[in-house]
Amino acid sequence: MNLRPLLASALALVLASTASTVALAQEEIELEPVGSTLMQLESVKPVGWEEAGPGAYLRRSSDTDLATLAMQAAPLPVEQLWSQLLPQLGLTEIPEPVEKRSTEDFEWDVYSVDIAAPPISVRLALADGDGRSYIVLLQTAPDEHAALVEQVFDPALDALSPLSAEVTTDPAELAYQVEDVTFPGGDAGIELAGTLTLPAGDGPHPAIVLMNGSGAQDRDSSV
Repeated sequence: MNLRPLLASALALVLASTASTVALAQEEIELEPVGSTLMQLESVKPVGWEEAGPGAYLRRSSDTDLATLAMQAAPLPVEQLWSQLLPQLGLTEIPEPVEKRSTEDFEWDVYSVDIAAPPISVRLALADGDGRSYIVLLQTAPDEHAALVEQVFDPALDALSPLSAEVTTDPAELAYQVEDVTFPGGDAGIELAGTLTLPAGDGPHPAIVLMNGSGAQDRDSSV
C-alpha cells in the first residue's frame, strides 16, 4: 500500500470557508456498509462519499473539500508503514498514541496529527493482524474534525474487519483436473513449483501460462 497519492493530493488543496465546513459537519451523516476485495476488508462509510481508489473515499462537497476517509491494509508490519507515513504527515518520529481502542478483530493505536499548511487535522489508527497492517485514516479541516471523528472515523474503525475467506472448492468437485507440479529452476538446488489445470475431454487444448511478478499474488495471478 502506498498512501502518498492520497495524502499528497489532499495536502495540495485549499481549504473551503469555515462556515461551509462547520455546516457540513453538523449535518446528520448516514453510514452504509462497504467492502474492498483488494484490501480484503469491510467496514462502513458515509453515504454519498465517492470512492477515489481502493479503500479511499472523498466527500467532495466542493473543489476544496478536504474530508477523506481511508481504510486500507498492507502486507508489511506497522513499523515499516510508519516509515512511509512520517514524511507525508510532516513528522520526524512516531507520535504517542492518544488512545488505544479494542474492537472485535483488532487492537488499535489511535493518533492525532495537525498539519500546519494548509491546516489539516488527521486522525489515524493502526493495527496488526495476520501478518498485515491495517490503517483507518480521516483527514478534515480542523473546524469540523471532532464532529467527523465521532460520526465517521469511530464507526468506521469499530466496524472494520477482514473479509471472510471464500470457501475453497474440493478439487474433486471441479469440472477440470488440478495437479501441483515442480520443475528445475535452472541452477543447482533451485526448484520451481506451479499448478497445472487440465480441461476435461480429449485434446489438444490451447494453453495459458500465468507467471507472477513481484508483490503478493497467488498462482491465479490474483493480488
